[in-house]
Amino acid sequence: MQLPLRTKSEIPLAAMRGSIQMLRSEMDGDSSQTELMESSCENRIDSNRIITNFLGYARPRSIISSQVDVGELLHQTFALLRHSPEILETQNIVEELPKEALFRRS
Repeated sequence: MQLPLRTKSEIPLAAMRGSIQMLRSEMDGDSSQTELMESSCENRIDSNRIITNFLGYARPRSIISSQVDVGELLHQTFALLRHSPEILETQNIVEELPKEALFRRS
């Protein structure tokens, strides 16, 4: 059985939390070690949130195919180039595109 990545990361963190809570219950209530155990539990929660966020970000997205008017994209690119500070006044940008739309599936 294959577990999702999120579940795989939660299992060791949950085991760690259980162990810390068990050790904490065996200690005096006001010791510095009890504070350290409490801090460890809180850090485990932060670690779990960070891992969950990372796995959500890294998850592959499904590809959505659509038609794109390549001619319109090129027209917009030419417009950006004409107004670019890197293009000198002595340089001439010539836009030569077919009159019909250039649709392509992406």
